[in-house]
Amino acid sequence: EEIRPPRSDSLSAPPDPALFVFARPISELLDIPDEDPDWMVDQLFTASSNGWIGAEPKVGKSWVGLELGYCLATGDAFLGRFAVSVRRKVLYVQEEDSRRRVRRRLGQIINGNPLRSRPSDEYFRYAIREGFRIDNPFWIEILRLEVIGFRPEVIILDVFNQLHGKNENDQKEMTEILRIL
Repeated sequence: EEIRPPRSDSLSAPPDPALFVFARPISELLDIPDEDPDWMVDQLFTASSNGWIGAEPKVGKSWVGLELGYCLATGDAFLGRFAVSVRRKVLYVQEEDSRRRVRRRLGQIINGNPLRSRPSDEYFRYAIREGFRIDNPFWIEILRLEVIGFRPEVIILDVFNQLHGKNENDQKEMTEILRIL
């Protein structure tokens, strides 16, 4: 049996270094069969990936995130162009915009295409202005319980600067936030 070391942030005791396999022959890597990725959104987002929608303020990031959530939950093409391979459960957490604004925007996303309909509760859940914070253990536990109960494949967190109390210009503080995520 192969022994792997604990992650650097793990509290477990390290394994016996003499039993640990570190370097492997390059042929082992090259002999691994190439697999097509599981595209959630064709050519844009793969399953088990992490991503960011980044741009200047007020250019439509929240609209794009809401469109992405809608398309993943319904199986509709993202932005009318990029195929969604299979419906995915989506948890949408919004800490900047009001319920009214999100409801209006989602209505426009749905009503802007006569072929679109409401997403199913089975595939799309939301939390708007609940006070969620990535750096608060209470909220991380709430999120963990939601993940266990609802089992979302995608979690959209909007907007990043409202989701924590850390200094975004401090690398150490942002590293802490990213580790939590």
